[in-house]
Amino acid sequence: MQWNKMWLQVNYDLKNIKRDLVLLMSLFAPLILATLLKFGFPPLERLVVTSFQVSLASYFPLMVVTCLLVTPFTVGMLSGFLILDERDEQILSYLSITPVSKSHFILYRLLFPVVICILAAGLLLYVNAWEVISLWELAVLLVLSLEAPIVALMMAVFADNKVEGLALGKVISISVAAPIVGFFIDSEWKWIGFVFPPFWIAEVFFATSPSMKATLLCGALLYHAFIIWWLIRKLENKIG
Repeated sequence: MQWNKMWLQVNYDLKNIKRDLVLLMSLFAPLILATLLKFGFPPLERLVVTSFQVSLASYFPLMVVTCLLVTPFTVGMLSGFLILDERDEQILSYLSITPVSKSHFILYRLLFPVVICILAAGLLLYVNAWEVISLWELAVLLVLSLEAPIVALMMAVFADNKVEGLALGKVISISVAAPIVGFFIDSEWKWIGFVFPPFWIAEVFFATSPSMKATLLCGALLYHAFIIWWLIRKLENKIG
């Protein structure tokens, strides 16, 4: 019975997404990024080498990681907009008189972006870097997917409508730049970036020592889990 309710909710979400261009673009953004990186990087590399005698090959891993970090952001915004729509339509209030509890509804709203993010990020890796990824990269995809519900929950907690949600999304997007800055900074100051969840993910990819990768991965999992727990508590208090 629960699976039937979940399937009905998925169908409802897909109908809403098809009616909204912003939501539709958020859903297909990871696929667009994967395509651009796959077919756009080789000619760009040839153009830069020919024009400036500089190779961009060493920056390709950074581009892949950046696209991976953008994926949960776009998927999280998609889910966040759906939550804001449902709150505007008082759907969350109606749950109190239906068999579906608020906790089950919030759980679905968290699982939906996680599943979409794993599929989208996995596709991006498969298309662009499958021959060089390891079990570490596959493991970090699971932690990476937790960033999607973090973005969705932040929008649901700190925004009162879709306009505020869009503005908040632009602010959150700054956190994606933290790993990029850290890539070019050879200083202890770069570890300030650990306050941003995407920084943990990037450092796992860039770390060369297995022990460092394991430490960063465990730290990333705990940090992401703590933020999700804190935001869920805030959301439950907000919707009553």
